[in-house]
Amino acid sequence: MSASLLSFRNVSVRRGGAMAVRGLTLEVASGEIVALIGLNGAGKSSLLRAAMGLETLTGGEILFRDQSLAGRDTPDRARRGIGYCPEGRRLFPGMSVSDTLHAAMKTPRRQRLARIEELTELFPLLGSILDRESWSLSGGQQQVVAIARALMQRPEILLLDEPSLGLAPVICQELFPAIRRLADDGAAVLLAEQSTATALAVADRIAVLHRGTLVLNEPAAALSHDRLKTILLSEGEQR
Repeated sequence: MSASLLSFRNVSVRRGGAMAVRGLTLEVASGEIVALIGLNGAGKSSLLRAAMGLETLTGGEILFRDQSLAGRDTPDRARRGIGYCPEGRRLFPGMSVSDTLHAAMKTPRRQRLARIEELTELFPLLGSILDRESWSLSGGQQQVVAIARALMQRPEILLLDEPSLGLAPVICQELFPAIRRLADDGAAVLLAEQSTATALAVADRIAVLHRGTLVLNEPAAALSHDRLKTILLSEGEQR
């Protein structure tokens, strides 16, 4: 495995007056997909938001390429190579897909067009909807656009919050193989995911959170769907 790209070291996050993440230590390496699994309220989104500078740490530190991200705002983290696709997509309804992608990359137009062409090869669906406005897209199409937007600047690591939530199976069949290809090409991916089947199919490693605490961190190949379900049900009974 490659050296760690993103490191959470004894990280704690308070959100909405409650502890959302508690003393969590986790590493994500280049070329690796790590899936964060847990029930609602487990702290998955809070951890991703903290990595992007959208939540303040109450303890510990986050490092990117062995350098602390303390004091780095969200735009600076994006420039350094961290991409983020939040839950709910958050696209501008009146903007076309093409304009949305162009707005995500501050480079000459020729370079932006070349990057969009690369992304349409990764996500063939994009090519048929570039001229459409976001409000007219299905939820699955919007999710593909949101992920493509996060990839425009060629991030070294992509943070994905619930990418499969509410998606039709046909969209998932295009989306997750593309995410796998990103990692195979050297990018790191940290995704929060509710579907245990999807996580086991796409991830290299599974990290299970319960009330903000990391309770499992194992290779996906060492876990069965039944074992993972049992762990999650056990944690749910402790709520």
